[in-house]
Amino acid sequence: MADEGLDGDGDFVRRSERVARVGWIAIAGVAAVLGTVLVAVAVVLMAVALAFGYALAVMD
Repeated sequence: MADEGLDGDGDFVRRSERVARVGWIAIAGVAAVLGTVLVAVAVVLMAVALAFGYALAVMD
């Protein structure tokens, strides 16, 4: 087998796979938080727009 950066038990592969998995989990967590924040901001802006529209509608 060619030298792939492995030791006798393949520990390098296991460690690199674990690091990659933790990296993807971190990226997914950040994306989830950002998505939640964006949805919350959109909901607040929609509520403000609806309140403004209602205020304009009932104004004489």
